[in-house]
Amino acid sequence: MKGQLIRMQYVAQKDGYSAQYPGSNFEIIFEDESKVGRIWIARLPDSIHLVDIAILPQAQHSGIGTKLICELQREAETAKKPICLSVFRFNEGSVRFHQRLGFAVVREDEIQLHLEWNPRSPISKDLKQP
Repeated sequence: MKGQLIRMQYVAQKDGYSAQYPGSNFEIIFEDESKVGRIWIARLPDSIHLVDIAILPQAQHSGIGTKLICELQREAETAKKPICLSVFRFNEGSVRFHQRLGFAVVREDEIQLHLEWNPRSPISKDLKQP
């Protein structure tokens, strides 16, 4: 029963992201030979939207997320587009992670903080990317 519930949640999330961001896709994140997460990106005409990034707990704090975000920032710099994302406002770890990488809150509601990283921003020029 638990497996069915997880499968239903996965399908609902996948269908929701696909409907909200047509043409977007996700990639499985590997470390060595092991699957350690997923990143979902929507490359829109005027921005790059980081729809979702999820790293398994045992692979967190190893630099994988930072490396992926820095790669996305380099892509955004080349494309001259901002990176946009939303974080549940009570997910303090995720908020700190993104702010450490130069993202700033541009708006908020009761549930989410909407963050943006702009390659033209002075703070983005100061980041030391791996």
